[in-house]
Amino acid sequence: DPEVLEAVGYIRRRQGRFEEALASLQAAAELDPRNALLISELGGTLAMLRRYADADAEFLRAQALEPDSAALAALRINVRIQWNGDVTGARALLDALPPHDDPQLDLYAMWVARMERRYQDVLDALATTRATVFQAQEYYWPPSLLEGQIYRLMGRSQEARSACEAAKAVLHGKVQEDGREHRYHAALGLAHACLEEPEEALREATLGSDLYPVSRDRFGGQYFVANLALVRALVGKKDEALDLLEPLVTEPGPLSYYQVAVDPLWQSLWEEPRFRALEEKLNYQSAPSR
Repeated sequence: DPEVLEAVGYIRRRQGRFEEALASLQAAAELDPRNALLISELGGTLAMLRRYADADAEFLRAQALEPDSAALAALRINVRIQWNGDVTGARALLDALPPHDDPQLDLYAMWVARMERRYQDVLDALATTRATVFQAQEYYWPPSLLEGQIYRLMGRSQEARSACEAAKAVLHGKVQEDGREHRYHAALGLAHACLEEPEEALREATLGSDLYPVSRDRFGGQYFVANLALVRALVGKKDEALDLLEPLVTEPGPLSYYQVAVDPLWQSLWEEPRFRALEEKLNYQSAPSR
């Protein structure tokens, strides 16, 4: 039964048994080869295993099954960045996306624009987005938080403070509603970091990771460890950030070295010898020249 094999694959992935997850999803896909969602999840599992060429092939297969799906097409944007930091290739794929009205996909456009240092484009997109919040299992970001981060990168500290104060107020309200929701604390850590409030930033980001640890979910928990690593980098705790970052980018997972190396939010780490040395430890599959 492909649905049983698929479900087992997802459970194994959450347990961190990635090779077993891959085997289950491959078996399910053989029995149900026209299930685009299943094929895309197979690609996502290959990407977690750093087999980016194989992941890209599966994303292409899923896209061929549903050529009008912008969400499936967008998966190749992410893998381009993870694979070798190919921002130019990601931009080409982004520009080729079919028409859509999904604000979540706008997040991809803003992500790529941030890596291109096209900061005004990000601000323009945030000014016109229909989203009141960008959210998924891995994040909960008010648009004002993203706006504040961009202003901070532009060196416009007054506007950054205003935007991040607004984000902090929203997120404080969400924490009051549900103090056990890890995504709210993780995002609040980013807001405090934007406001140059290191103690509060580290407290909230740590709480976000502690509330959803990798011991509970090896797949999803890594996103909140990565959030904590980013907050540490943003508040100047570089060695502590690298302590978390090294396993995140060398072991199976959603964050890659090259993704960090092109995203200016992480730029405080780029010249650190420990960060540069990480590239020598990678075993990413068939990565083309950068």
